[in-house]
Amino acid sequence: MSMDKQLNKLKKAALVDLIGDLYGIDDEIDAMIDRKISVTQNSETQTSSSALNNTVKSQLKRIKKERTFIDCNRSGQFSDHLDRLLVDIDTVLRKQNLKQALQATEEFLWLSESVFERSDDSNGDIGGVFMVAVEQWLDIAAELRSELNDSEKWVEKILTFFNQNDYGCFDNILCNSRQVLAEAELRQLAWRFENEARKALKNSNNTNIYNHEAAHACIGLGSVAEALGDIELFEKATLITSPNPNILEIEEIVTFILSIGDFTRAEYWLAQPQWECDPPRYRRLRNKLLEIKGDKKALKVFLRDDFAAEPSETTLAPYWHLATQTEQKHIRQRVTQFSEGAKNLPDVIAMLLVVDNLKQAEALILTRTSELETLHYGKLLAWLKQFDSAGKTLACVVCYRCLLNDVLNRGYTKAYHHGARYFHQLLKLDKKIATYKTLDNAQSFIQKLQTQHWRKRSFWIEANYPNKE
Repeated sequence: MSMDKQLNKLKKAALVDLIGDLYGIDDEIDAMIDRKISVTQNSETQTSSSALNNTVKSQLKRIKKERTFIDCNRSGQFSDHLDRLLVDIDTVLRKQNLKQALQATEEFLWLSESVFERSDDSNGDIGGVFMVAVEQWLDIAAELRSELNDSEKWVEKILTFFNQNDYGCFDNILCNSRQVLAEAELRQLAWRFENEARKALKNSNNTNIYNHEAAHACIGLGSVAEALGDIELFEKATLITSPNPNILEIEEIVTFILSIGDFTRAEYWLAQPQWECDPPRYRRLRNKLLEIKGDKKALKVFLRDDFAAEPSETTLAPYWHLATQTEQKHIRQRVTQFSEGAKNLPDVIAMLLVVDNLKQAEALILTRTSELETLHYGKLLAWLKQFDSAGKTLACVVCYRCLLNDVLNRGYTKAYHHGARYFHQLLKLDKKIATYKTLDNAQSFIQKLQTQHWRKRSFWIEANYPNKE
C-alpha cells in the first residue's frame, strides 16, 4: 500500500499528532510545515497576509539564530531551502501585501552576514540565492514606489546596502537601481560619490597606500554610471584614482562602452599605448568591437593576420568560424602540416579538433601520450566529447586514462567517485576495441594501476573492483 493511501486512512487527530511529533526535529522539515500551513491558511481566508508574514519572519529568525556550520556538501541543500523561502515571499506574500514582501526580502538580505559566517560556499550556491534576492528586492521596491512613492527613503536604503557589503552580495544593487531611483536621484548620488572620492584623496598623506575611502566612492560612482548608462561618469570613476589606467582598468572601460554602443569612444581607448604589453587582450576587445559593429570583412582580415602571426587555438577558432569552405580547406591543410613535429602537443590537438581533423589528432595522441599527463582535466573532458561523438575510441581511452591517473596520483579522495566513473568507462570501451595499437591493453593498464595504487583502498571500493589480484 502506498504512503498516500496509508495517510488518507488516518483520522485528522492522528495526522495532527504526527505533524506535531515531526515538528522540531529538523529545520528543513519545520520550514516545509510552516510554509504549507501558511499557504493553506492564506488560500482559505484570502483576507489577510498576517499568517504568512508571521511564518516568514519565524523562518528568517530561525535561520539567523542557527549556529551549525554548513559545509560545502550541505550548502546546496541549504541554498535550496533559502530559495524556497524567497520564492514564497515573492509569489505568495507579495500578492497579499507588497510592503510586507519588501520588508521580508530586506530581512532576508540582511541574513547574508550570519549565513556566510557559518558556511562554506565554495560552489557559490548560497551567494547565488542572495544575488537573486537583490533582484527581487529591486523589483518589489520599484512596484511599491510606483504605488506609494514616499513609503520609504529609497536612496538611503540602497546606499545602506551598498555601504554594508562585506560579503559582496549587494554588488549589483546600485548599478541596477535605475528601476527604483529617478535620474535626478542618481545624478545627485554621482555628485556625492565624486566629492567623497576627491575629498578622500585630498586628505591622504601617502599616495602609495591604498585609499579605501576613495576606492569605495569610485566604485559607487561607477555603479551609478552603469545605472545611468553614462560613459563619461564611468570613465571618471576610474580616472579619479588612476589618471593613467592600467590594462585591466582600460579593459573594464572598453567593455562598458561596448555595452552602450559608442564605437568611437571604444576606438579611442583601444588606441592607447598600454595595449602594447598585452596583445591577446587587445585582440579580444578589438574583435568584439568589430563583431558588434557588424564589420565581418575587417574582422576576418584581422583574424587571418592574427593566426598567421601566432598560430594557436585562440587565434584559429574565431578565424575558422568566419572562413569560407575554400578558406577552411587551406586552413585545415596548414594546421595538419603545422602539427607534424610541433612541440606544444595540447595546442596542436586543440587546433586539429577545431578544423575537424580528428584522425590526425588521435594519431598524435597515441604516439605522444606521455605529454598529456599534466594536462588540465577540463581540457581532457572537452576533447572527450569530440572524440566520443566521432567514434575515436582509442583517443577516448587515452583521455580517460589521463583523467584517472591524475585523480589517483594526487590522492584526491573527494574525486575518487569521478575516478571510479573513468575506470568503468574504460572497462566499457574495452569491449569495443579489437586492438590497442601502441597502447597497453586494458588488462596491462589495470595491473599497472593496481601495482602503483593498491594502497588507495577507498578508490577500489568506490570502483567496486579488487585492488590486488
